[in-house]
Amino acid sequence: MSTNARSITSKLNELKAVSADLKPDIMAITETWTNNAVSNSQLEVPGYNLVLRRDRMDTLDGRGGGI
Repeated sequence: MSTNARSITSKLNELKAVSADLKPDIMAITETWTNNAVSNSQLEVPGYNLVLRRDRMDTLDGRGGGI
């Protein structure tokens, strides 16, 4: 499953519901808009491991970009 979140923190509950429903093997999420103030534990989705995280450092508060 691949999605452009355009701010994952505001859509995390929806992501958890969709992943529980569809049970994709892999999820790739772009435009997360996260920064170092958002911990990995805040992004946890039951049944999945966070393998790669790349927050943008060249934008204000991480807004825009990120995977």
